[in-house]
Amino acid sequence: RRMQPDLPVIVCTGFSELLDAEKARSLGIDGYLMKPVLLDELAHLVRKVLDEAGSGPQH
Repeated sequence: RRMQPDLPVIVCTGFSELLDAEKARSLGIDGYLMKPVLLDELAHLVRKVLDEAGSGPQH
């Protein structure tokens, strides 16, 4: 985040008890998936995160 603050971050984790949407946002994570990751879920999340990043403030 320090080097490229506008770069979206997606995390894939198997530790569901350690991460929820609120905590993810507070850590600077734009999206997360629980393992096992399905390709269609990953594709949907990547599109969502990129769409949200594109609608943010322009530099």
